[in-house]
Amino acid sequence: MRNKIGKNERWVQGAEEEKEAEGQKRRKGNNEFVIFSPCTPCPLPTQSKKNGGICDVRNKIGKNERWVQRAEEAKELKRPKRITPLTLSLSYSLTPLSHNNLNSMEVGIPKGTRDFLPIEVARRKWMFGIIEEVFKVYGYVPIETPVLENLSTLTGKYGEEGDRLLFKVLNNGDYLNKADDQAYQNKDSNKFTPSIAKRGMRYDLTVPFARYVVMHRNDISLPFKRYQIQPVWRADRPQKGRYQEFYQCDVDVVGSKSLSYEAELIQIYDDVFAALGIPVIIRINHRQLLSGIAGFAGIGEQWIDMTMAIDKLDKIGEEGVRKEMGERSIPTEAQNIIFNLLKHKDIASLRAAVTEDPAVAGSLEEMERVFNFLEGLTLKNKVQFDITLARGLG
Repeated sequence: MRNKIGKNERWVQGAEEEKEAEGQKRRKGNNEFVIFSPCTPCPLPTQSKKNGGICDVRNKIGKNERWVQRAEEAKELKRPKRITPLTLSLSYSLTPLSHNNLNSMEVGIPKGTRDFLPIEVARRKWMFGIIEEVFKVYGYVPIETPVLENLSTLTGKYGEEGDRLLFKVLNNGDYLNKADDQAYQNKDSNKFTPSIAKRGMRYDLTVPFARYVVMHRNDISLPFKRYQIQPVWRADRPQKGRYQEFYQCDVDVVGSKSLSYEAELIQIYDDVFAALGIPVIIRINHRQLLSGIAGFAGIGEQWIDMTMAIDKLDKIGEEGVRKEMGERSIPTEAQNIIFNLLKHKDIASLRAAVTEDPAVAGSLEEMERVFNFLEGLTLKNKVQFDITLARGLG
């Protein structure tokens, strides 16, 4: 070999020593192997040259590239080691970690957050993979939105309680320079906070999706079927099973009023839980039905307050919900009407109780149409109408 590899001749010497010790295999055109040592005349004199008794082969022999691969491996083995020792700048110092160092370190994470071990991350990725495959089967596409949203986008969408649970992010630089001194003196956090924080961490995936659709209306085709799996943050009081940072998984359709999509979403839920091997009861309700019930009870303008109280029915019971409704200035007479309607467990009996209310009747009719779409399908889980279901409908 006459050519230098990377201007380093030590590899050439190493390759020659290897050929002297082991010889080389060459493949002929007829796929037969011939083994020749350094003293064996080269079978291809036009492509080789005897040099001091050592066969100097530069090209491929009979379409066999294995020698080239071995030469590259030998090159790596013979690569010269660093002569000058690696040194660090004097501005850095490496202190070996010992058990004593670790025990003396004060480490921790914020309440309501958690670390995930490799096995936990693997399980979550496995689960997300199954969920995403189901979404794709039905033609849904993924999107992502940033962790931070403008507070003007987030506030006012979740009610007063939701606004209190938003994580606010201080403005960059000297955030007090443009602070509202008057609001600070008056201890009015609702006015003071916007003067020092204009961004917040996303509370859920629904409001950012609405913002996404408005901003990208020229980039998407309607109806737009999307799914989104990302973490959200809520400044709620941490407790067992409740965290301030957690993942949400949303699947939605925007740009169509067809109730067939509602039936399709129920199919998706059914397929996902079946694929995960988790038997569930899929409960459904209608947002306009709750709004109609509030109007029927004479508190149409307070229907969100009513919904937020009903959402806690399974946790604090009827007495607790009535107490919260009272704190939200919902009169006792209206409470009685509401709870009388909530006792109905099926659409037919509820329709009979509110036949004279067109808003409630119209909502019940739409619910029946959704169930009619599901009649011809083979579902693996039970689907059930639940008038008390209020979460996410506010």
